[in-house]
Amino acid sequence: MDLFAQIDAYCERLGPGYWAEPVNAVTNLAFMLVAVWMWRRSARVGLARLLAGILFAIGVGSYLFHTHAQGWAALADVLPILAYILVYIFAINRDVWGMRTPWALGAGRHGVVRALCGVVGACVQQGAGAGQLGGLCAGAFADCDLCGGLVAA
Repeated sequence: MDLFAQIDAYCERLGPGYWAEPVNAVTNLAFMLVAVWMWRRSARVGLARLLAGILFAIGVGSYLFHTHAQGWAALADVLPILAYILVYIFAINRDVWGMRTPWALGAGRHGVVRALCGVVGACVQQGAGAGQLGGLCAGAFADCDLCGGLVAA
């Protein structure tokens, strides 16, 4: 994956310029505003604070991708989203379903490690959708026993 190659293989991009996706770029401000609001509301809740911080990173990363549209910006866009999904799955497993931490992390059927293997497997099978995760996924979990064969070496 060339981290500095332009990515324009999707329909929203109007051209190669910085403001080629003005609506996508500007609306990321909403993620950042909600993240700040949730940060203030979650003073004593560690996982909520973590999710608020990741939400802010999603806004920044998405802004970078929808303005720069290069490989490094694609990673800045999708990696915080992946982190949010995994932390959220852990939080729901532990705090809503009442799983003990080891099970919520991945020892169980719906744990974070299992979810990550599924995401990576889908990423490899789909070619990482417009190259957003590209080479990052290829072979990353080839030896993962939990992946159930989703990721081929």
